[in-house]
Order: sequence, then structure tokens, then C-alpha cells
Amino acid sequence: MSRLGGEPSKPHVKTIWQLFLKHGCRRILDVGCGYGWLGKHKPEGLEVIGIDIEKRKLELAEKHEAVVIGDVCHLPFKDSSFDGVLASHVLEHIPDDLRAMKEIFRVLRGEGILIAEAPTPWWGAKADPTHLRSYVVESFSELANKAGFHVLQCYLLGRGIPGFGKLKLDSLSYRIGIFLANRLHLLKGYVFMVCLKPQK
Repeated sequence: MSRLGGEPSKPHVKTIWQLFLKHGCRRILDVGCGYGWLGKHKPEGLEVIGIDIEKRKLELAEKHEAVVIGDVCHLPFKDSSFDGVLASHVLEHIPDDLRAMKEIFRVLRGEGILIAEAPTPWWGAKADPTHLRSYVVESFSELANKAGFHVLQCYLLGRGIPGFGKLKLDSLSYRIGIFLANRLHLLKGYVFMVCLKPQK
């Protein structure tokens, strides 16, 4: 589901693209794009620009999306340049996560959306020594609010059901995982958030 394990599950990628399309996003910034999985699965006619600080990753990402080397705290784009932004497993690596969120806010147009996800204390936070922090629903929402965003939804992603992938039941596992994480507080995985930049 996360970049820790490589490319996210197909149901998760589908959810992300459905959200961007629902909000009319045509030009999307993939912050911390890694190997470019967002661009790999983009629908026809949409533009994805990936930015990352690691040149090695960008060399692979450019097979799927336009790429720029850069830092999320100093995005090399004009104000209101994008309809949507994805920040998938990025903010936990950044010393000043609020500054990064404010930069993302700046490059989004009014009514544009940010989709962000990050590790929780229960899963994923200790899997990478470069993680500076983890988040819960409340702290992730608070970060977005401080940057000026309106949070549309913020919830936990479940870790999925062991063995369901081998049975080709990924979609069912994905839905059950979310239910278990948020309703029964089991198999808590990552925190997932969708934010709107209000019109001035």
C-alpha cells in the first residue's frame, strides 16, 4: 500500500486517481515521486510532474512522468501551478513539515486538492531510519489546518488481510483493512488525508 513496500496496491492507486478526477484535477504534482508510480498509472490526457531530491529515483520516474529535481520546502513552481498534489510518504522525512505543507498550499490553485499519506506509530514509522516522525489522524489533520487547508477526509489505511493478495482479493482486502483500522482499531497501517485549498 505504501512506498515502503514499493508500488501501492491497485485498489489504492485507483482510489487516488478517482479522487483527483472527482475534483477535476488535470495537472498533478507528485511530491517525492520516487520511481513514478503515480505517472505510470495516470489516465490519458492528464499531466503528472514528479519532483524528488534523489536523482537516481528520477531517472526511473521519468519513464512515467515529467521530472524535476528539487526540495518540497522550496518548490520551483509559480503560485497556483497545479490542480492536485500527491505527497505519499514524504512529510515524515522532512525536518520542517509545516513549511513543506505551506509550499504545497502555495503551488495549488484555489479548490485544488492535496492527497497525503504517512506512517503511523503502529506501522511503518520504524521501518525506515530516515523517518523523523509519525502521524495519527489528529496530528495529520492539524498540520494541514495550520498550512491553510480544509481537510475533507482523514482516516487510517489498514494493512490488508494476510493471504488475500494471493487469492486475488486485493480490493476486498483493501476495503476490509480500512474498516478494521478505523472501526475496530485493528491492523492499523498508514494515515490517509484529502485536503482542499479554499478559494480566496
